[in-house]
Amino acid sequence: MFEELHKHITAQRTEVNSLKEQLRTANAAAVLANDTASTRLEEILSEERQQASTDRQNLLAQITSLVMANGDAQDNRLNSKINDVRSEITASKESLEAAQSAHTKGMDSWNDKESRFVEDVCTSRESMKSKLKEDWIVSLSPCI
Repeated sequence: MFEELHKHITAQRTEVNSLKEQLRTANAAAVLANDTASTRLEEILSEERQQASTDRQNLLAQITSLVMANGDAQDNRLNSKINDVRSEITASKESLEAAQSAHTKGMDSWNDKESRFVEDVCTSRESMKSKLKEDWIVSLSPCI
């Protein structure tokens, strides 16, 4: 019986030592896995921070590009509208100048005709006066 008890205790001790060794190995593997996971978490965190910074810079560049493109489009629209109004002003100016030129020519022509008419009236008056004088003299002469 002592012998059986001795075998049993020895077998249990061997099993306990084996279980202790398995537990030590498992703990060492867990510590190594935790260290590896912790290192990987730091790497992931660093990579994600770097990526987030790059993403923010890209987004900022895209926003800047959109704002600039919008500003350029607005400038183009404004310039187009201003050029349209300038063209209308130029056309109106040219039309006014043509009308003024026609008016000036018409007034000059009217002035010339009026001057000739006044001259003709004056000439006719003088002619009529002369004729009346002559007729008056002729009409008075037989009476004298």
